[in-house]
Amino acid sequence: MFNRKNILLCLVIFLLFSTYSCLDFKQPNPDIRYYTLEYGSPEYTGKAQRPYIIKLENFKISPVYDTTNIIYRKEAYERDSYTYYRWRVNPSDLVTYLVGRDLKSSGLFKGVVLPGERNRDTSFRVEGIIDEFYELDGTREWNGVLSISISVTPEENGKNVFQKTYKAAEKCEKKNPASLAEALSKAMEKISSEITEDLYDYTGE
Repeated sequence: MFNRKNILLCLVIFLLFSTYSCLDFKQPNPDIRYYTLEYGSPEYTGKAQRPYIIKLENFKISPVYDTTNIIYRKEAYERDSYTYYRWRVNPSDLVTYLVGRDLKSSGLFKGVVLPGERNRDTSFRVEGIIDEFYELDGTREWNGVLSISISVTPEENGKNVFQKTYKAAEKCEKKNPASLAEALSKAMEKISSEITEDLYDYTGE
């Protein structure tokens, strides 16, 4: 009888151990959603092409927004970020790419050299810093806020350095990150177009 009880006890312990070992106590991976900016490059007609090659440097970014986290602001001096919503790449890389893409597609310049590309015959160097890239949460509406400062330096011809800050705030149609991405896309399209037009005018003086 004693042996039978021991056998049953061992069997129960074995079954419990087997069940425990099969359980997965790991937490499921969070469902993170990634966002980017999307818009078509502005088109230009009726303007003669400038005989210059533009060198675009990698844009820098304010330390507050130097992250793939989506940053939002509710109160002055406060910044926070979403847990499960992020940008696909760092905003500095995204903005640099879009400005370069739009300058190239404009056809207004002889050439545009992007970061990482080489060309010894560049005429002007474009540098920039992203001052603001965030969601502004108001009581009635949300806005996507984008601010970029650029400087254009001539390589040889003695022109003065051109500097300007561009800022745009676009309303989010809904209070969610997807609408923020749409609003910032509109802001980026507007600012990129202004940069292209100002660079065209500056190089023609």
